[in-house]
Amino acid sequence: MKTKFFYAFLALCLSVCAFGFTSCDDDDDTTNYYTIGIQEMNVSGSLSAYLEDGSRIENAIVGEFGTMSFQIQGKTADADKEVKSRFEKAVQNITLKGGWTGHVTYEVDRATSDSKAAIASKKFVSPDGE
Repeated sequence: MKTKFFYAFLALCLSVCAFGFTSCDDDDDTTNYYTIGIQEMNVSGSLSAYLEDGSRIENAIVGEFGTMSFQIQGKTADADKEVKSRFEKAVQNITLKGGWTGHVTYEVDRATSDSKAAIASKKFVSPDGE
């Protein structure tokens, strides 16, 4: 009786350990969280003119992503590549009217466990100069 109990208990322990030692692949699909926002801003002159151009920039970005904060499921490297490509597509044909001077830089960041990783950025310079 003791022998049967011992072997059953041993089998149970080994099966529990087998689940505990399964390896995981770091390239598994994960949820990647992204935000797009102003990374740097140096603006002077007409605030209303800048707000008009700023709205033009943000509308182009939201038109591509649907929001300024979003998530993508998949491998991080692939998700980063997709986000960078879509961001560059969204901002490539934006024409600023001006009426203000300076620049504003928009940046796409991926949230990591303890910081953020910059994925892409675009510096917009006023047609009236910096």
